[in-house]
Amino acid sequence: MVLGRGSLAETADSVAAAAAMLAERGSARFLPVLRRGNVNGALDAGLAPGLAPGRSLLSDAAERLARIWPRVPARPGGLDARAALKAASVGEIDVLVLLGADPLNDFTDRAAAGNALDGAATVIAVDLFVNDSAARAADVVLAAAGPTETEGTFTNIEGRVSPMAQKVTPPGTARADWMIAADLARRLGADLGFASPGEIRSEMAEASELHRALTEEALAASPVSGVVLAGTQIPIPAVEAPFPPGSRELRLLATRAMYDDGVMLRHCPSSRGLARGPEARVNPAALFRIDAQPSTTVRVSSARGHIDAPLVVDEGVPPGAVAVEWLAPGAPANALIEAGSPVTEVTVEAR
Repeated sequence: MVLGRGSLAETADSVAAAAAMLAERGSARFLPVLRRGNVNGALDAGLAPGLAPGRSLLSDAAERLARIWPRVPARPGGLDARAALKAASVGEIDVLVLLGADPLNDFTDRAAAGNALDGAATVIAVDLFVNDSAARAADVVLAAAGPTETEGTFTNIEGRVSPMAQKVTPPGTARADWMIAADLARRLGADLGFASPGEIRSEMAEASELHRALTEEALAASPVSGVVLAGTQIPIPAVEAPFPPGSRELRLLATRAMYDDGVMLRHCPSSRGLARGPEARVNPAALFRIDAQPSTTVRVSSARGHIDAPLVVDEGVPPGAVAVEWLAPGAPANALIEAGSPVTEVTVEAR
C-alpha cells in the first residue's frame, strides 16, 4: 500500500485510521510517501514523541536505553508539533529550538505557528538560511552545514541507508548539526560522548537492534544500493477519524507543487522564478456556486483567514472542492487551516 495524504487541509487521522484497519489484517505492507527527505531515518532514530531508536516504543525500550544513556525520559510520551506550538504560545516553553524548521510555512496552521513564535521567551534557529520563522522571532541563529557539506547517511522510503560523503567545505562558521548539538551540550555541562558521525552510528547500533546491521563495513560495501534495515514496524495506534458534515460551500484541498515559495528556492538565483503564482482551482461543475468568472481574482475564506488568487477551471478537481497550492507566493494555504480540524471548508467569492 502506498500511504500518503492527498490534502494538507485535512488531518492525517483518516489515513492513520485506514492504515490501522489494514494492519490488523496482518498482510498489509506500507510504502510511506513523505514530503521531506530522510523522514524515515529520523523515525528509525526515534525522533518522534513516544518513540525510541529502532522502531520501538520508548516505554518498551526504557530499560535497555538506561544502560547506555545517563538519563531516559521519565514519560513515554512527548509533545508533537501541534502541542509544542500550543505550549509555546501560552508561555509554557522558555526556549524553542527550530532545528531545520520553519513553522510559519511548515505547520498546517499559520496563525498558531505565529502565536507560538511570539509566545516563546527565546527562539533559537539552526538552519542553512534565515527562513520566515527565524526572521520573525529568532533571538539566535546558528548556521548549519548543508547535506553535501557534511558526512552522514540517508534513509530512503524503502528503508535503505546509504552513506553521504562531504563534497565541499561549509561556508563561514556553518557546522554540521551534530557538532552544534555536541557544543551546546558541552556548554550546558554535559558530554554527548561522540566526536564523529561514525561514533554516533556506533551508539545507535548499541541502542537499537534495528541498527546492528548498520556497520561501517556494511555501508562501505553498499554505497549505492544501501543497507536495508529489516525489523519490526512502528506500531500503528487505532485512530478515530470523524468527518462532520460540511456547512460551507466547498472543501479545501491543499496540495504541494514541485516549486513553491520555499526558502531554499528563494536562495537559488537560477530557479527562484519557477514558483508560479497562486491559483484557486475549481471543477467546471462548481462554477454555478461561485459568483465569479475564470481568471478573475477571488477571495478564498475560511473561519481562520483568507487568501486572494485568480480563479482557474480544472476538471481534475473534485466538484465539491477548491484546490490551492500549499506555499504559493503571497497566498499560503495554511492561512486558511486550523490545526486539528478534520477538514477545512471555505467560501469563494469575487473580489
